[in-house]
Amino acid sequence: MPSGDLKSCLRTGTPKSIRQTLDQAVTESDNPSSLTKPLLEWIDRGDLPPAIFATCIRVSKNPEVLVAALNKSKNASVRLAAINSLGLRLRSASDFRPTWDVLGGPAGVATLMQTLNLKDLARLCRVLGDTYRFAGARDVREQEMSELLRLLCDLDPDKPKCDPGTTIIRDPQLPAIRHLYEQIVKACGIDVRVEWISEKTRPTYVPPTILQVLGHYPRRADSSMIQTRILQQVFDEKNKIVRLSVFPIQYPNDRSFINMLLKDRSFINMFLERLAEEIPCDWRFDRPEDFFRKLASPNASWLQNRRRSSSTDRYVFWNMVLVCLRKFPDLAPHLGFDNRSQGGLHMNHTYNIIHTLSGGFWIRAISWWASTRTVAKRARATQVLQSLLKLIPEDVGLSCHLYLELFRCAKVRVVLRYELLRLLFQHQKMYGFDIESPGNNDKTRMKDFLKLPLELLDMMLPERAVELHNLMLELDPNHKFVASQYPYPPSIFTKTKDYQPDTLLFRAHFESRLPADSSKRDAVLDHTLAGELGLCKEKAAKAKPRGLGPLWLRSALLLSIARGSLEGYSAMLQWASQFDNDAVSAKTTYAYNVLGTEEGIQLLCGIPNAEAVSCRTVAEVNESIQAANTIVLSLFEQVARAAEVHEREEGRLTSLLKTGKKKAKDKASIWTYADSFPLQVVMKRLRHVNTFQSYWRLSDDEVYEKIWQPTLEMLVSTERFRQKEQNERLGYVRLEGPLGLTNYPLLIGLRNPTWRFFDNLAKERDLIWTEQSESAHATRQPRLPVQYLVPFIGVFNTLCPL
Repeated sequence: MPSGDLKSCLRTGTPKSIRQTLDQAVTESDNPSSLTKPLLEWIDRGDLPPAIFATCIRVSKNPEVLVAALNKSKNASVRLAAINSLGLRLRSASDFRPTWDVLGGPAGVATLMQTLNLKDLARLCRVLGDTYRFAGARDVREQEMSELLRLLCDLDPDKPKCDPGTTIIRDPQLPAIRHLYEQIVKACGIDVRVEWISEKTRPTYVPPTILQVLGHYPRRADSSMIQTRILQQVFDEKNKIVRLSVFPIQYPNDRSFINMLLKDRSFINMFLERLAEEIPCDWRFDRPEDFFRKLASPNASWLQNRRRSSSTDRYVFWNMVLVCLRKFPDLAPHLGFDNRSQGGLHMNHTYNIIHTLSGGFWIRAISWWASTRTVAKRARATQVLQSLLKLIPEDVGLSCHLYLELFRCAKVRVVLRYELLRLLFQHQKMYGFDIESPGNNDKTRMKDFLKLPLELLDMMLPERAVELHNLMLELDPNHKFVASQYPYPPSIFTKTKDYQPDTLLFRAHFESRLPADSSKRDAVLDHTLAGELGLCKEKAAKAKPRGLGPLWLRSALLLSIARGSLEGYSAMLQWASQFDNDAVSAKTTYAYNVLGTEEGIQLLCGIPNAEAVSCRTVAEVNESIQAANTIVLSLFEQVARAAEVHEREEGRLTSLLKTGKKKAKDKASIWTYADSFPLQVVMKRLRHVNTFQSYWRLSDDEVYEKIWQPTLEMLVSTERFRQKEQNERLGYVRLEGPLGLTNYPLLIGLRNPTWRFFDNLAKERDLIWTEQSESAHATRQPRLPVQYLVPFIGVFNTLCPL
């Protein structure tokens, strides 16, 4: 086809006709240069758009066209299209060798790269490096790319890296140029990658960790070679050191190739088998704690998933870990927590200690033990766990204050917690006594070392908690074996009166958690509690208001909470209201460390916790919620009456102060905590309602009818009580309502009945405020703003149930 006709057809044709014209021209042309040369000239002069040449590249499928475009074209778009097409051809097993030979091999490509500008050079380096993703002609391509990288980075003048007479203008020592050449490293062989990354001039952003061993860009094709190199670096035979610092830190959600390779069962088994069978016991570890932090704990967590491994795989892994711990004494001191060196165990830091202790090793071990189902699997898991506990040195044992968070983090089921506690006490050198059937030596050591957190006993089955408490009373009735671990929320067992026996509170609390028909209930205990309550009432009535009266009053209230009877608790609050005329007594009755105790809020919650969910039926829970709601409403009325009395008292004191007849006194502020009392009760119900529904298999309608409908009625009554004109001076009238506006993590995972409760609460509160504004308060907000309708929505508005 004449050049004039070709040019006019390409200028005025459609994309389809242009492709047909170029296809015909390529077929008729014997030499590709006879077609590419005029096309490039027309494009450089602007007679044709650059996209014409991109179509020519796709039609011709000749690598000489690419070389001509890269060497002769002055148009950036043409060169870009040629570089992209070059990358596609180098990926193919059939096109790599012809294309690479036309380019001139490594020397020809190196020469071409010296003539390109920096933008085209960067694009070409990225295209060459991205070929590592494809398996076609990988072995040949890695050899050619390795040779290319050697030519580009060899600055020795005695070794010309390109054809003679070529001027080298790209200095690889320049940071910008070297950064571009690094893109090609991905496509080179592993030897070149290892050499590149271990040079003194390696990039500073590459961390000196496992990449020094694996090379810059490890791939699955190198997995066997990578594993061999890792083991060579870890086991230093010359110095007899196991260098665990070679391993990188594994993160749970990291699914990179290196992380997945180090979690491969065959590699882990190979490493542990060599460590347990071939390595002598006199070898040392450079960092013994890394055995747990980088190897044992992450891989145990990975194997815990039942879809990734079987029970046999997990048992083999833990058994090999046990063999390694027995063989190398350097590892055992890192199994426990040195309480003395840390200056004592801080109660608020137990969660961090559990997760940082040996990299969470004990969480994984106990979680594996608790996840076994059959008797045979549980027996062999128990043997391994016992052996692991026996290896802990006595001075770095697992303190019982860590057990609370340990049980929670390991997700130990309720029925297994007592058995696990027995194993922890019996097989640790720090304790070494059996709580199941103690002998004389065991009882002696229990008196010296046993100090259980109260929260730990509450986590067990009620029957087991009563058994353990009876055992402690048998050892020494006057010894304090139980203490509250956390200062918040307060407990009825903290700061009790010195001459009131704590054992009576403990027994009453644990007995109240037992089922009504349980054979382990103490029939004499009810008479003892009734007599103690009568004594406290009598002494509180006779004592002076500014003397021991408030202490006896508080003791009576705490005993009524410990009994676990809502009827008795309501009667006790009614009886305590007769002391509201005295500021000190009223402050004691409505104080946070009485009404806001963990046991008191749990009693008013009405829903048993997970440990005692089987002890209460649905009907009993519904009756408890109804009774608890009545107590909350009556408590508001009592606080309002007490506040009115003290306001009159404060007014009289103010007049006396003006005449100088009375010294200044602090205000009682007895109604401060009552404002947040409904919130604490609802929060506790939010915490337990899902477990209760799952255990009894209740429908959504049943849960709403039995639990949330009475709760809604209680909150609506509370809101109406707040709206009364005589109660506004107490500060109860707030837009936020009784539940406030705060973000709470408990909103995550709530079910449909709970959201239905929130929705109906918003409607009722809007109706209350509308009625009140239309009737009595013309200046009040006519309607609630939308941000105040729904509780638990804070300033960040991270969650909204609407």
